[in-house]
Amino acid sequence: MTRRTPNHTPLMVALDLRGRLVAVIGGGAVARRKLPKLLRAGARVRLIAPGPADLPSDVAALDPEGTRIDLLQRPYAEGDLAGCAVALACTDDPRVNDLVCAHARAADLWHDRVDAHEGDLAMTATSPKGAITLAASTGGASPALARLIRQHLDRGFGPEWSQAAQLADATRPLLREAVADPAERTRRLRAWVRSPLLDQLRACDLPGALQTTSAALGLSPTQIASARLQQPQASPGGQIVLSAFGPFPGVSVNPTGEVVRAVAQAMGGRAEVVELETRFDIAWEQLAARVEPLHAAGRLQAVVALGVSGRARCVQLERVGINVRSSARPDAAGRRLPRHGEPLHPGGPHGLMSRMPVEAMAERLRERGFAVEVSNSAGTYVCNEVLYKMLAWANRAGFTGAAGFVHVPGAAVMGGEEVAVTVTALVKELLGDP
Repeated sequence: MTRRTPNHTPLMVALDLRGRLVAVIGGGAVARRKLPKLLRAGARVRLIAPGPADLPSDVAALDPEGTRIDLLQRPYAEGDLAGCAVALACTDDPRVNDLVCAHARAADLWHDRVDAHEGDLAMTATSPKGAITLAASTGGASPALARLIRQHLDRGFGPEWSQAAQLADATRPLLREAVADPAERTRRLRAWVRSPLLDQLRACDLPGALQTTSAALGLSPTQIASARLQQPQASPGGQIVLSAFGPFPGVSVNPTGEVVRAVAQAMGGRAEVVELETRFDIAWEQLAARVEPLHAAGRLQAVVALGVSGRARCVQLERVGINVRSSARPDAAGRRLPRHGEPLHPGGPHGLMSRMPVEAMAERLRERGFAVEVSNSAGTYVCNEVLYKMLAWANRAGFTGAAGFVHVPGAAVMGGEEVAVTVTALVKELLGDP
């Protein structure tokens, strides 16, 4: 068994575990924290633990189909690592962990143990952010410190870094085709990363970012246009979460509740409804309480939040959430905000773009006769707060599905049935099932 030492610098690598079998021995809190991360990486898990009693229900919540986690409720035994690519010893019994590591070394398997600074593998504290993943490691010395480092990294890397990585991935093949000299390609790429690109993406100036990319890489605007940043689409399978707001000052009956219930009924068992209090801070917490466990279990397909707007004359797809909240109107609990406004996330990006392809969706729905438009402002009330925090969470959690906000007009402008039919068509369009 290898003992990791402070003066040794390990090689940081990223393992592709899609379809690979990982043995997790132990059923306590540490083992359970590793399960969602392994499932998100595409691994299959052999979980070996004699207890506790609530373990089967937790496993069922993470793997409702019963195809990703093989739960063996018994003590660890020789032969349990057969067919595995990685072994994680997570029990509170050092003798069992010793045995697991000995068997893993004999089988030449990557392995780690959580109760000692030993093994040849140390899982990092990771933060998936779209096309990039931030990772921090103390080599197993202190997972808590690694998580703190990751949190500090999170604050310094906004979604613009993921967008830049997407753009690099899309344009590099074009650059290789256009420029034969490797040294010249390297020079152009270095000029590109030193350009104002990240500032433009941070300010949600996508046209400016594409123009900068064209100039730095020496590619035509037409070529760059073909490599635009990909808008997230709802991934197949999983659950669609629709949220609605309750009443608030000036709106005694919020129509969004009836709308999302009608949409969920039309979608059968594919969608579920979360009704939110129209309160600062509380609304997103209520929505997060549902979407976070679904995402951790790999079951979240899309999140669409609905709000009512007195200015809307048709169904509006919101393009961007902004990092500010202010309102002369109190929320449903009577809480007022400073009129001059305050940031939702101090130091965070000024704006976050919707994770729905709003322009393309609006165009297709209008062609089918629906009254839909794209809106460039979700306001600064609770609706915008939910949108911005939802998008910030999606970036932070590595959620790659669709997420966005839809404003609907009041009943005096557009009947509830027409709104429900339009939003149903919108959700089906998002899922590629018009």
